[in-house]
Amino acid sequence: MNSEFKVNKEALLDPEATALYKQIESGLAVMFVPTFFTTQLSYSIPVAKASWGLVSKVLTQGELPRVLKEMIFVSISNNRKCQYCEVAHLAMCKMLGLGEESREQLVSDINLISPELTKAILQFALKCATSPTTLSDSDYQNIKSKGVSDSELIEIIAMASCSVYANIMADGMKIEPDEAFYQL
Repeated sequence: MNSEFKVNKEALLDPEATALYKQIESGLAVMFVPTFFTTQLSYSIPVAKASWGLVSKVLTQGELPRVLKEMIFVSISNNRKCQYCEVAHLAMCKMLGLGEESREQLVSDINLISPELTKAILQFALKCATSPTTLSDSDYQNIKSKGVSDSELIEIIAMASCSVYANIMADGMKIEPDEAFYQL
């Protein structure tokens, strides 16, 4: 087997793959289905379904704003050195209206992000993604003191998990960022 997985267009003709492809296309609200999903659809429909289920429920739904979830994705992907996810989710941040300065801060120093609540959420999510066993009572008290509800806290933890999962999948498949992300 190659060290890089390629999209198999023939596999995408499978009716089950085609149906899932259409779900992803409409669910992401972008003009194309990212290679992240088409590669999975080419090799394993069950894995693609699981990945889409995670992304569609955790990233695109819930109480937290989508742009904040994309910011979490970028900060974690940058920290974990996942080029595919960093580029993809920076493009989504731009598409959702996040300014250039904030996008730059996501990849240079999240401690410069404002407002304070957004910075605290990103810091908590990053710690959750990199060393969850070190989260202390004071970490939880700090984030909750800023007005984060229990349900929002669960979404932050889920976003950290989703980001790490996607980073491993993208890096493991050795896929390059879609050219369309650079064009957004």
